[in-house]
Amino acid sequence: MRKDLIQDFTLRISNANRSELVVIKFDMFDEYVSSAVSYLDAGDEANWKKELRRAIAVIESFKDTLDFKYEISENLFSIYQYCMTQCYKALSLKKKEGLDEVKSIMKRLSASFEEVAKKDDSPALMGHSEKVVAGMTYGKGSLYEGTSLSEPNRGFWA
Repeated sequence: MRKDLIQDFTLRISNANRSELVVIKFDMFDEYVSSAVSYLDAGDEANWKKELRRAIAVIESFKDTLDFKYEISENLFSIYQYCMTQCYKALSLKKKEGLDEVKSIMKRLSASFEEVAKKDDSPALMGHSEKVVAGMTYGKGSLYEGTSLSEPNRGFWA
């Protein structure tokens, strides 16, 4: 994944609540698969494997956090299992054939979780993280992102 995307995801995660975090993980999955396909097209097998394994790890994290006291969890488990199988199949065959379908399935699930996240007004999980302020600087067309230093002495004091 590109450095700018890593920074973007890090910023989004630091300001996200539980529902938004799930949506971010879906976005990360999509980016990992897109990156993997790009690497495969470029003939970079090592990065193809690395990015696709990261996508699989995201699906595994979804599977691991299912709460089976709800009926929908069984359906989601089956969907996640199918997506993982398709990813492993693509990984072993070094072909991107099932990945478009997997991306489509995950995109539809993501849309559902986005609706849930819109209704979730719980506070951010990382409540003590610094707020990032973005605005235009005097430079033409340049964007500056900085933190609002509410506490000059952040950190752990012994």
